[in-house]
Amino acid sequence: MPQKAFDDWSLADKRQLEAAEGWLGLNLPADAAGELDQLPSGLQRHPVVLETRWKIHAASRRWLPAADSAHELI
Repeated sequence: MPQKAFDDWSLADKRQLEAAEGWLGLNLPADAAGELDQLPSGLQRHPVVLETRWKIHAASRRWLPAADSAHELI
């Protein structure tokens, strides 16, 4: 995702997303979801958040929520 897409994000929000991606990289999807849940409601529908949420659901093998995230993303 181009840096410009994050220009309006606070540093704390960027770090929250990075933390979620880090937990996901450690195969800890529940912790990753907890990090995403702390993002402001205005960012919850941002494409990168939706994609990360899809990855969390897929890692947890929760296919219906994964499909919902994918549908919202497209």
